[in-house]
Amino acid sequence: MSSNNHKYGDYITYALPERFVRYYKNSGELVPAAVAGDKLPPLFFHENEIIQHADLSAANTQGFVALVELLERPLVLSFFSIHWNDYGIGHLKALQALHQSIRETGGTLLLLTSEDKKFIQPLIEEYGLTFDIIHDKDNAVAEKLGLYHESAPLWDRVSGINENVPAPATYVVNQAKNVVYGSTDSFLQQRLNSTELLEALAYAAGSNRLVARIHN
Repeated sequence: MSSNNHKYGDYITYALPERFVRYYKNSGELVPAAVAGDKLPPLFFHENEIIQHADLSAANTQGFVALVELLERPLVLSFFSIHWNDYGIGHLKALQALHQSIRETGGTLLLLTSEDKKFIQPLIEEYGLTFDIIHDKDNAVAEKLGLYHESAPLWDRVSGINENVPAPATYVVNQAKNVVYGSTDSFLQQRLNSTELLEALAYAAGSNRLVARIHN
């Protein structure tokens, strides 16, 4: 069984959507994964977590920086882990194949990875990766987006996974920080839908309105 889900919300505690309140009141319940129609929560990175800089602005950023400060164009935000094995390599190749089209459509591609530079640099060189890559230290962003749960490890759902790492997901975020497209694959059984992604990116690049693309 696979999923291509689109659900999530604004995790700012003072503006928490009603349907998410219960996940904070009861820590035994899992925060649902992000979906189209939601707002990207505040995301911060340290300069040392930038593995590769390509298209994001503020290349000379020092200390901590908010992701929104790096955005000049709509964002394609995708996740990766080496522990996804062959699935993960296929995902990297698919993103690299799309990178030029993402640029031409008016977007920026950012990969967040649960591994640090020493594990990712060999993959950058082997597969000629040209997009921005940032280390999501301690899976902090993946957890905010409902893709990583300490109490519900990925290995419980997918055989061959030996570490608790995030589930695959790819989002398109407009400059107003609205998620206009979201695709998750909790069972590592689907591939990136490049047509849907580029259509959503074209919309985000050409409009300030929010569109929700929901696929059940």
